[in-house]
Amino acid sequence: MKKITKLIFSAWGIAGLLVGLIISPATAAPFNTATLQDTQSTVTFAMLKQTDILMRGPFATTNVRFSLPINWSIQDGANLELILSSSVVTSAVASVAEGQSIGATMTVTLNNQLITTLPLVSGTNVPYQVTIPPDVFSASLLSNDGRHDLELFLDASRDCDFIANDVHETTVMVSSASQFNLPYMEETPLVDLKQLPRPIFQRDSIFPVEALMVVPDQPSEQEMQAALITAASFGRLSDGDLPLSLLTSKQITEEMLNISNMIFVGNASAFPRLQDVDLPAPLTNGGFDAPGSQEDDGILQMAVSPWNTGRAIVVVSGNSDQGVVKAAQALSYGNIQTVSNSNLAIVTNVAPPALDAQNVDPAALPQVRTFADLGYDARTISGVGRVDLFVEFYVAPGLAASEGAYLDLRYSNSASLDFSRSGLTIFLNEKLLGGSPLTAETATTVTQRLNISPSLVLPGNNLLRIQADLNPPSLCALSNVGNLWVSVLPESSLTLPLEQAAVDSN
Repeated sequence: MKKITKLIFSAWGIAGLLVGLIISPATAAPFNTATLQDTQSTVTFAMLKQTDILMRGPFATTNVRFSLPINWSIQDGANLELILSSSVVTSAVASVAEGQSIGATMTVTLNNQLITTLPLVSGTNVPYQVTIPPDVFSASLLSNDGRHDLELFLDASRDCDFIANDVHETTVMVSSASQFNLPYMEETPLVDLKQLPRPIFQRDSIFPVEALMVVPDQPSEQEMQAALITAASFGRLSDGDLPLSLLTSKQITEEMLNISNMIFVGNASAFPRLQDVDLPAPLTNGGFDAPGSQEDDGILQMAVSPWNTGRAIVVVSGNSDQGVVKAAQALSYGNIQTVSNSNLAIVTNVAPPALDAQNVDPAALPQVRTFADLGYDARTISGVGRVDLFVEFYVAPGLAASEGAYLDLRYSNSASLDFSRSGLTIFLNEKLLGGSPLTAETATTVTQRLNISPSLVLPGNNLLRIQADLNPPSLCALSNVGNLWVSVLPESSLTLPLEQAAVDSN
């Protein structure tokens, strides 16, 4: 029986950051990864947590977001089988017989790449085969959090071709039994400290992989502090969605090594099995051989697991207890400076945040960050109905937002919208931040200010979700859905006055 333990500590200004740390005995149930050993996998919409989706004409859009295992390389032959139930209610004497065209189409887009447009026929649970080029799954096309985005767009504009006294209504049900068929080859995952928490954690993964954190059999006080800091860091990076099983080195079994991602936290001499790992700073004679490092330096490194080349290993360590703590602090503060290898960082010194906010130099804390500073160009979202746009930003642990924080959202929009039924709703970490109108005035580019409550800003990664509701005055007056759009500009900015977070000394 797994036991969830809530831990609070005050060291290094990261109190209260532990999220969902699971202390687990060696008898924890093994994680089932049998599916990952196949060369082809079938992934249904139900597995992506999608129920049946009802779409109504004349126009409708729906999105399905998901992650595939990070070590999959999709091969030729990938396809999507859409199972659709399509029908038309009409006042015409002649109804549309099963198997006949209903005069509507379904456009399929994956990762912003147009795949195909399907002509729809009347019928229940009709399968449509869609071939997907393997390059559409390329990592360069993924969203910032590593997810794939499938978009389905129903164009039933024929519903608009009938006079007021006639009826012509199209409905399409997308079955949760719809499925991707994905031939793949397993490759070694990318090991890059700057990409954390991937590959240890993937959001909305169809086949999550368990993560185990390993500490020495007899950990010192500093090694346990480092373990708690590390657990807090991964909890924060995953928004609490990564449960970590904490075990000692002697509790680790061969089966666990074969199926899990591993995080080793402790002095180098405590983990002789790391001699089998191809680390950039290899373990030799009970210590890590990192050229140029000193005895008390921290050593952060990643490698492909030798026990399962589809898994990854993170090592938070050093050749002394002081080094182990430095490595954990560097992971927590998020300022990881790698050497020539992106999977190795030597931590000579970590300056902890001053506990007295008066000692902080305000000039050292950037208060204003534009979307361009965050790596975002102008982005335009279009279509009918509800569409989301995401912006991520980071707040170093040990710091907290103070009063006076706000978002200046600079945007423009189409003049073809029904302004009474269109607008923007902004969420910060899935908490409502406020709304912005879409009007004739905003079509000429405006800046809307939304105040941010400091309690909504979290240490670590933060996510802004800009939700656009785009509706025309009449769907049947719409000749081109591309005429419905809103553009969020890179001059948009976040103003975040920061101060030292309160430290709970209990």
